Amino acid sequence: MERPVTAWALCGLIVALAFVYAYFVHLSIGNAVAAREAQDAASTLSARVSSLESRYIAAKSSVTESDIARLGLAAPASAPVYIAAGTAASLSFNR
Repeated sequence: MERPVTAWALCGLIVALAFVYAYFVHLSIGNAVAAREAQDAASTLSARVSSLESRYIAAKSSVTESDIARLGLAAPASAPVYIAAGTAASLSFNR
C-alpha cells in the first residue's frame, strides 16, 4: 500500500516542478522582451536628446549682442557674492 502512495506523490511532485519550471521560463521570456523594449526606448530617447541638443547649440550660437540688448539683458557689474568673507564661524563641540 505504501508504494502506490509514494509513486503518486512522486508523480505529483514532478508535475508541480514542471509547472514551476514553465512559470519561470515564461517569466524569463517576459523579462527579455521588457529589456529589449526598454533598450529601444532608451535608444529613441537618446536620439531625441541629441536632436534637441544640436538645435540648442545652433540657437545659442545664433544669438548676437543686439538680440541680448533688445531683450533688455545686461552683463552684471561685478561677480555676485554668495558667501560673505569672514562671517562663517567654525563648528565645534568644545565649549
